[in-house]
Amino acid sequence: MRVSFPGAFFCFPLLAAPLAPLRPFFAAISAGLFPLVLAAYLFSGAAVGRGAHGPRRAGYSCSPRLAGSALPGRADLWNSKPPLWTWLLAGSIRLLGPTELGLRLPAALAALATVGVVYATATHWLRSRLAGLLAGLVLLTSPGYVTFHVARTADFDSLLTLTTTVGVVSWLAYLRTGRARWAWATGGSFAAAVLTKGIAGAMFGPGLLLALALTGSGYRLRRPTPWLAAGLVLAVVVIWYTVREMAAPGYLAAVWQYEVGGPAGQQLEGHYESFSYYFDLLAGGKFALWLLPALAGAGLGWWLPRAAGPGG
Repeated sequence: MRVSFPGAFFCFPLLAAPLAPLRPFFAAISAGLFPLVLAAYLFSGAAVGRGAHGPRRAGYSCSPRLAGSALPGRADLWNSKPPLWTWLLAGSIRLLGPTELGLRLPAALAALATVGVVYATATHWLRSRLAGLLAGLVLLTSPGYVTFHVARTADFDSLLTLTTTVGVVSWLAYLRTGRARWAWATGGSFAAAVLTKGIAGAMFGPGLLLALALTGSGYRLRRPTPWLAAGLVLAVVVIWYTVREMAAPGYLAAVWQYEVGGPAGQQLEGHYESFSYYFDLLAGGKFALWLLPALAGAGLGWWLPRAAGPGG
């Protein structure tokens, strides 16, 4: 079976050739102006506290500063998510004060880093800065990424997107090269993802196994490194949830109700939507511009030969 990693980047090899005369222009943008424009865009527009959860999260992140400490000193009884994102917000507020900049900065930096990872990955795998620039523009022109809950607001999802993106890219690089550092990067990234948003950080697990099967890389599991990296994620999960339950009994029951069994078996908090809700969001505006190119890219990734690959 032939699987091409570059095909997943939305037909960029086909787009790069007609735009070859513009490469010097795009190189200049990607080298300097592009990050500055991105940073300015991410900091503008939306209100940080939009929605029911924004003010509470901001208030809880401010509480350590008001108490004169760097990190929360007691369990968060309002939130079932792990503490990594709250700690980052608390640190930012401690440095910059309880300001809009203090609340926006961690999410904006995480979003900027994600675009940088996508740019660097596409540039390296496809050996083209133009391909990297186009890959970054996919994110920047997707409303589902640059609006609420990700790049512009003080939500978990910006850091979650960064950690899972790094984890997936690292896993593909490990499958391609077999280098231990990529397996450890995968484990570390998904451990951070779990500490960011709990079970949501572990939902890529089946996809990683699918990539293993589609690329015929099962022999990579004969080495101990990927198992040790998986053990790292498991150890982080066990330690956090055990300590958190001991600090305030009933936490695991709340996690089950609001993150696992509850959402899987019933509607919560009045969120009554059809089965196709998330697909409708993607097709109806969140990712509408790039949906068809993404499907075409997936087709190319299946049929084209393996001309380049991660970590190569």
